[in-house]
Amino acid sequence: MARWARHPTQVPAMLLHIFAAGNRGLLPDSVVKTMITIMQVALQKLFSIMPLLFGIGFIAPVIAQVMTMWGWDAPFGMQRIVFGLLIGALWGLYATIKGRWI
Repeated sequence: MARWARHPTQVPAMLLHIFAAGNRGLLPDSVVKTMITIMQVALQKLFSIMPLLFGIGFIAPVIAQVMTMWGWDAPFGMQRIVFGLLIGALWGLYATIKGRWI
């Protein structure tokens, strides 16, 4: 987490200034601060599950493609992508919980 974002309700003055400059006085500063806080919290939540999304969205298709390239069949009669999703999701969940991939 960035130094200035120790708490989700803290809005860095520089970010507030940049966003308010683009606002050109159309919205009150309290609304701008609330919008920045909401965006900040949403991005923090998204990035907290990013390893899981990476496991599902990147690792799973790579596993399926490598299995196809090498001519391997997935175990238990599963499709290759289902097997890749299973491995990718489990590995991504592990990385999300532990905070590391290995």
